[in-house]
Formats: sequence, structure tokens, C-alpha cells
Amino acid sequence: MLIFVFCIVCQEHLPTFISIRLHHGGIFSKGRSRKYLNGTVTYVDLIDSDLLSCHELVCIAQKLGYPDEQKRFFHFVRPDSDLQFGLQALGNDTDIRVLLEYVPECKLFDVYMEHWETRLDTYLKSPMSCKVRIEQLPDEETPTPKKKRKRKLYLEWHEETPASEDVEHSGKDVEHVENVEVTENVENVEVTENVETPAHVEIPESIMNEFDPFFGINFDDDFDQHGRGMDDQPGRGMDDQVRGMNDEADRGMDEQPGRGMDDQARGMEDEVDDGMDYEVDDGTEVEPGMEDEVDGKENEVDSGMVDEGNIIQDAVDVDVDMSNFNWTFVDGDIDGPVNLENFESASDSEETLESLRRKKLRKVRRQKQKEQPTSVNFFVGQSFGSKAEVKRLVKLHAVETRRNIVILRNDKIRFRAVCKGKLPVFTTGTDSDKGKEVTSEETCLWVLHVSPVKKEETWMVKTYTDTHKCLQTRSVNACTASFLADHIVQTIAPNPEIPIRAVKEQLERKYAVSVSRVKSFRAKSMALNKLRGDYAQQYGLLRRYLLKVKRTNPDTTVKIDVEATIDPSSPTRQFKRVYICLGPLKQGFKACQRDLLGLDGCFMKGPYPGQILTAVGVDPNHGTYPLAYAVVEAETKSSWAWFLECLGDDLGLQRNSNFTFISDRQKGIVPAITQVFPSAEHRYCLRHIEENMKPRFKGKAFKEHLWKCAAASTVPMFNKAMDELKAFNGSFHGWLRQIPPKHWSKAYFTGRCHCDIVLNNICEVFNAQLVNGRDKPIITALEYIRQYLMKKIVNVQKVIATHHGPLTPAATKMLDKIKAEAVDYDIIWNGGIEYEVSGPWQDQVIVNVQNKTCSCRHWELTGMPCKHAVATIWYMAMNGEGAGLPESWAHECYWLSTWKKVYDFKLSPINGPKVWPENDSPTTLTPPKHHIQVGRPKKKRLRTTDDASQSVVKGSKISKVGTSVTCAKCHNKGHNSRTCKGI
Repeated sequence: MLIFVFCIVCQEHLPTFISIRLHHGGIFSKGRSRKYLNGTVTYVDLIDSDLLSCHELVCIAQKLGYPDEQKRFFHFVRPDSDLQFGLQALGNDTDIRVLLEYVPECKLFDVYMEHWETRLDTYLKSPMSCKVRIEQLPDEETPTPKKKRKRKLYLEWHEETPASEDVEHSGKDVEHVENVEVTENVENVEVTENVETPAHVEIPESIMNEFDPFFGINFDDDFDQHGRGMDDQPGRGMDDQVRGMNDEADRGMDEQPGRGMDDQARGMEDEVDDGMDYEVDDGTEVEPGMEDEVDGKENEVDSGMVDEGNIIQDAVDVDVDMSNFNWTFVDGDIDGPVNLENFESASDSEETLESLRRKKLRKVRRQKQKEQPTSVNFFVGQSFGSKAEVKRLVKLHAVETRRNIVILRNDKIRFRAVCKGKLPVFTTGTDSDKGKEVTSEETCLWVLHVSPVKKEETWMVKTYTDTHKCLQTRSVNACTASFLADHIVQTIAPNPEIPIRAVKEQLERKYAVSVSRVKSFRAKSMALNKLRGDYAQQYGLLRRYLLKVKRTNPDTTVKIDVEATIDPSSPTRQFKRVYICLGPLKQGFKACQRDLLGLDGCFMKGPYPGQILTAVGVDPNHGTYPLAYAVVEAETKSSWAWFLECLGDDLGLQRNSNFTFISDRQKGIVPAITQVFPSAEHRYCLRHIEENMKPRFKGKAFKEHLWKCAAASTVPMFNKAMDELKAFNGSFHGWLRQIPPKHWSKAYFTGRCHCDIVLNNICEVFNAQLVNGRDKPIITALEYIRQYLMKKIVNVQKVIATHHGPLTPAATKMLDKIKAEAVDYDIIWNGGIEYEVSGPWQDQVIVNVQNKTCSCRHWELTGMPCKHAVATIWYMAMNGEGAGLPESWAHECYWLSTWKKVYDFKLSPINGPKVWPENDSPTTLTPPKHHIQVGRPKKKRLRTTDDASQSVVKGSKISKVGTSVTCAKCHNKGHNSRTCKGI
């Protein structure tokens, strides 16, 4: 907990400082899931990002005990990714700059170190082929004053030699390159001492004593009883006042006034860095009494760079909810969270009149803030960050007090608001000349004047009179639709379908003002736009959103189609279509081992109508498994062909692929499948065939004959069912013959997809889940679909965890029903691989156990052993042929292990729009073409006959809702005999 408190202090008051979680001593694993094995984790805190370089990383490795001759390769993980896909090299300054781009968002980085060689061929290697060696030579000149210690340094450049050559370097091989004078920084220039340090905030000593992140490290050699360095001088800034906290970064430096963190890990004259060949000149003049302290730092480890107390073996990660932390002061003068106004300057110089004035203003503000009883109150001396904040609070104050406050001046140098409310009229007398009553002309006293502070980005209240003489009113001019929208967002968010009347009543009850129904409607619309985003604006952000989805979910396919334009140099492109196939769903569908997809479309609502095309598969538990979805302009042959071509590219389908599709015969889908996949098997949904039949052929008998023909699994059984239908009704037989039976009867289905469904309800179920997202803007609608799919995978995983057995729950239930029917069959073996199975109702078939087929074709169509096959398996087990259980004869697509494998592919969450990457496209997307439809836009789909018949039963009787009445007198429809007029 102390480390997290310390990180909060650094993040707020030291924004350029970062921490590194260094993983070292291990190796990367091979395979798809990358891991860092047998490694150790060390936390390195208080690193100034402005000074970070590859040289600093090498120094850290040396402090950890790794030899100089060892080759090292550094990598870091992007904060918005993981170890598998977000690993990047740290081999040069360009790589360091890539890491520093994430500093505003992240303060803790994971850095991985490889030793001797790297297993990551795709990343750059750290350029450590040469080193700089710095040595101190004796000073022959007159010693310089204490305040400016000039040292003569000689630089020695060593080229790394091969391991086979045994070369030893001694002090005699030093090449004198340049005689350089330096003060504190190891540079080729002379640097003065008086460097202005940035102003920081003073942290109370009581906090630093209680929350000591470097507990166990001895600082007694560097600090006196007052907590200051030996060379601390009056007037120093934050760098020296919190030296007890950040001394880990520049431990051992000669602390001079004005010094900051610039010399971190550079190994200056008061420290001997074991990882660098830097020697202190013994002849350098040192203050009396400091010899022991200088000598004591010879073997001191740079504790600011390596926190030995935080070394964790095997890299155990712990999740911490930072929202539970609330760092509060312990000092008696401060209560509550950190308030920057409570910090005083650390300077000991004489206070000016300006500083005294600011102190008094801060005291007034603290006192007034404690006395304010309501949400919005002004007082003289109150400060604001911008004029917009003042304007917002004035409007809120006007609504809460029910006064008509008018803004008189609103420019760059002032903001003035007065109250223009109605005052009570009192008669003061009568004009004797004109005989008219004379009234007093008074105005309300409330006034507010705010102006900016010179040389500051601060607006301060200079004049304020809080007395109102006017009457309150229920018609407040500041109570606009935009104002109300800002204050009902939290009410609309959990309940977007709240009625306008409820919104109106809630606003009037809260503010005690009159709100019209139109204003309530506009306020709700604005609030929804704030929550969901603007319809037209989201098309401009669509490319950034899709780029983020593609990066967070590997192997994702995203395609955008735009309208053709006459001018290729136009900076805008009009949106037409978008296709999305998420990578984890693609892998999961392939694991299902069922080459079947249901195709369907549903309409979008809103100002830019369109169609959502979906492709849904069947999982091992006979559940829906969505694969891809697209938003197109309409259901046409062109849009369906484009959607199918995108599906074929993702699944690797060729033009002659024997894939299976099932659809409702939507507009354009039949010719599109014939064009793109002419060899594919295309099934028609039998329920929609039944709906098309009902206008001409009504009754349950027609439905039963239709389903009997569709359920026939062999051609002879189908022909027999069709003959019975022809004998029942010849016209219906002729109507049904017009639909090729290969599209709707099981007798003509192939067994490639191991599924014999004749209904497209898999798409209907998926489309029903998208109802609440189809009236939203484009990005919000796509996010609604993605979030639903992410939650669906989690829910199915919970169900999988509760089941045990060889088969899925649905497959087990189906096989149990087959077993109950298999007990009535007799088996005769031919001595080979075929068995004759006979049972009641003249049911006699042949089962081939080697090919896993039965002459009834149920085993071939579904992949599940039929009742004849189950009886044969039992017979083989009784005769000791080692047949095993019937469950082992089911196809692999029904196994529980396959079901688990399908849902092991999870969708990755994405961040909000603020961190979406910028796209490189030179054009901007604009909304699609919009054609205003005739009449009121429809929100509900057309109800079928079955939907209308669900509510006709009331109690124990059947109502006549939906029926047409026939008059008994005139035999006309629409009225009965009691209301007949005899016309």
C-alpha cells in the first residue's frame, strides 16, 4: 500500500517521473501464447522520463549484478496491449521515444530483459556494441573553490572484442582524447551552479514519515536532523525539500542549490558507480567532516534506480482497484484530500505584498467554501479556471433560485451578470397635474462581476451582491433545453425509453419551474445524443473505431465500402457499407466443425436507415454462434454478393466450395449465392415457406403435409409423402412442386455440415437480441453488437463449467431420446461390417459400422447415431466386439471438449474514443444517402399469422380479435345483423 501511495504523490506532483517493472533473469517461451519463464521482477522507481535512455537501462542491469561482457536485449510492453502482441524493442533512442509517448497515460511500464541472445527475431537488438569509459585524472592546477568543483576528465573509448580474444585493459592504455572541464554534469561544456529549478509543491514531513516507500534504506549519511542535505541552502525548491523521497534517483550527488533530478544515475563525484569506470580524484577538495561520508558512498548501491525491497520471484501479478485508495493528510492543519491551495512556498525569502495578498485570498476562499450551504454560491475573491465555468454556474444559480438573471457583459476582460426579475409594485402617490398614480422605479440588487487576474489564467469575482429584491418566477429564461439535457443525462442513461411525460414531471418537481412538453422532448433528445453520440458525427470516427477493434482483436477483418465519387481529389467519401468479422469468432466457428451458416437481415432505425446483415452458425450444443455482421444500404443482390465475398475470404471458401447456407429467401440473396458460390447447398427456411402458403392454403392439414414432406430423409419416403399430398389437394401439390425440393426437404440434403435443420431461427434469435441497438448511431450500434457477443461468450462458459460428460447437454438429450426408441429393434449380423436392423411398422434398414451410415440417412445427415445404429452398437457390445458406448460413435462436433474449445476464443475489450488511434486515411467519411420515406416511420416489424394468434385466447374462450364478421341478413362483411342498415 505504501508503494501505491507513493505513486499517487509522484503522479500528481512529479508528472515526468515513471516507474519500471523490470523482468530479468528469464527467457521467453516459444509458441502461440508468449510467457516470460523463470524470471525475477524488480521495481525501479523515480526515473525521470526526460533523462531515460538505453544507457540508463544498462546501468540498471549492472546494479543488479549482471557482468559488463554479457549481451542484453531490452523490450517493453505497450500499456494498451499484452505480452503476445504489444512487445516492442528498446534498442535505440527511437525506441525510447516510442515508450515516452505513453507517459501521459501510464506511469508504470513492463520492461523485459534477455541475456546473451534473443528469441524474438522480429524486434531490434539493443545496440550495446560499444561503451564509454570515463576516468578521473589527477588535477595539477590550483584547486577551484568549493562551490564550483571543476574536474579534468579523460574519455576512453573501448570497442567490444570477440570472446576468443583475451584482451586486458589497464590504466596505461588510456587514450587521451580531450581535456574537458565539467562542474556537476558529465558533459563537454562548463555548467554553472545557478540553474533555476521548476517550482514544486511541498509535501508535509509527517506524510513522508508515515508513508516511506524506501523503508529499510539508510539515509542518515546524507541528511541531517532537519531532513535536508548537507549542502542545502535557503531558497531551494521542491527538488531539495523532498530529497528524502527522490534521493533514490540521484543518491550520492553533491547537492547544490538549484539542482534537480538531471544527474540521475550518472555517477557523479560523490558516488562510485560500480557499473561505470568513473574514478574520483583523491585530490579534490572536500569540506571538513565530510571525508567519511564521501568514502562511505564508494560501495553504495543506487537505491533510487533499483528497489531491492520490491523484488518478486516468478513475476506474480496482483490486481488492485485504485479507486479504493483515498490519500488523506495526517497533518493537523489539513483535513480531507489533497488541496493545492494549502501548500505554501518553500522559499525563506521575504514575502512580498503580492504573496501576502494571495495568502489572504486563499484563507477567505477556504472559509467561504465551508460556509456555503447550497450547491451554487458566489463570494468575493472566488476564483475560476475559465469564463465558461462562471457562465454555467450563473445559469444553474438562476434556475435553482428561480430568478431571471441576464448577462450584460461577456467579453475577454469581464463578465457581468445582473438580475432583471420583476419587483413588487407599490403606489407612492398621485401626480396632481396629470392625475396618474406614481410608482417607484427600483431594480434588483443582485449583481456579479468577474474579471481575469493579470498574468494568470484565472478569473476572480471582484464584485458580488447576493441580495434579491425581485419575486421568484416559474418561467426562468436560463432553463433551456440544453441546460436541462446536461442535468438529465444520468436519468436517461439507465432508462433511454423513459416517456416524455415522465421527464417533464421530474424536471418540474426538481427545479419548481414550468417545462413544456416540447422542451422536455428536445432535452431528452440532446441527452441521448450526449450518451450515444451524434448520428452524423459518428461516421467521421468510424475508421478510428474499426482500427481500434482490429488492433485489440487479432485476425479481425474489417472492410468499408464507399460510394463512387466523380472527383477523386475530394477530401470526403460517402459511407456505403461496413463489414466486420472478429478474429476470435472466426477461430471459434472453425472449431465448431460445422460448415453451415444462416443468413438474414434486419432493418436499422434512425435518420440513416439501412440493413444489418448477419451470418450465424450452430455451436456443438445446438446454440447460435454469430460469425460476421455488416451494415449495408439495403437488401439487394449487390449488397448480399459483397457480404458473401467477404465471408468467403475469411473462411477460405472457393467458388466451387460445397458449403451450406440457409436463408429466408430475402431480396437478392438467392441470385447472390448462385453467383458467388454456385456449388453451395442453399436451404430455404420452411417456416417462411409455410407463411407464404397460408394466404391460399389455410388449415392445420396443409401444415402437417408440408412438414411430412420436409422431414422425409430418403427420396422414396419423400415421393410417398408428395403422393399423399397430391391426393389430399392437387393445387397445393402443384404450388409446392414449384419450389425445388433440394432447398427444403431432408431427402435431398447432404451430410457435410452434420446438421439437418430446416429452420432459420438461429438468425431470428440473434436478430431479436439486436432490437435495442438498431436505433442507435453507427458506432453505438456496432458496439452494442460487439458487447453482446462478448457477454454471450462469458455466459456460455459459465454453463460449460457446470456440465460434465462426453457430449454436450443438447446432444446428450437427443441421444437419450434415440436410446429409448432403439430398444424395440432386432439385429442380424452378416459377419462383416453390415448389420440388418428390423423393428416395428415394417422398419428395416442396413447399418454400416465402418462408414458410419444407415439406410435411413439420419446418421449421415446429423452425425449422431440413429436408433438403428444405437441398437447395432449394443449388439456389438453384447458379442464382445469392443464397440464401446454409443456416445463414442457421435461426431466430434457434439463432444463437450469441442464445445469448450469453441468458446475458449474470447473477445478483447476496447477503450473509449479518447484513446482510439488516428487513421492514416486522407479522406473523411460522411453519412450515407438518406431518402425520406413516405408516411410515419415504422418501428415494429410486420406480425405474422402465428404472432397474431398468440393473444386470441382470453380466459377459457377464444376472442374474435382479428376476424371479420359476416352479416346474417345481407351477407356482407364488416358488420352483424344488429347493426345492418339493409343496404
